[in-house]
Amino acid sequence: MTEENNPGSEAVGLPPATQKTKEQWLEEGKVLMFYAPIRYEEALAAFEQALRLDPNDGLTYRMKGMALRALRRNEEALAAYEQAIVLDATDAEAHSGKGDTLFALKRYEEALAAYENPSTLSPMCLRAICSRTLLATKRHWPPMKKPAASNPIMQVSGVTSATC
Repeated sequence: MTEENNPGSEAVGLPPATQKTKEQWLEEGKVLMFYAPIRYEEALAAFEQALRLDPNDGLTYRMKGMALRALRRNEEALAAYEQAIVLDATDAEAHSGKGDTLFALKRYEEALAAYENPSTLSPMCLRAICSRTLLATKRHWPPMKKPAASNPIMQVSGVTSATC
């Protein structure tokens, strides 16, 4: 098998494609996506290989969504996150990823709804909590122009607007 048909396997020391398990493809995709040099296209190919072996794995769909978001293929990413949620409705990171993707697509009300779910499923999902707060703040309050000079917390932290 050529390197072209087996993206990244040499980089992570995995066997040729014909011998890889779903777990090995998933791990290869993670390595390609999270460790330098980052190669999103090859990570996406690895996740797609894993899904060929197990099309019912929500985690792999979530990882595919992450790779697609990194490639700015937001409509495809949204579909991957939605499939991840169908397969595992309790996956807070999939709900957050869906929210991030909807936010990138400027579908703010839908993004807010997506963020609401993981914040109740996982109070420790800080990305969802911060994103939900940011969206709610933008919707209801005008942005702050300058930090209040009399507020020492604002001066020390450098916060100048309602962000997480």
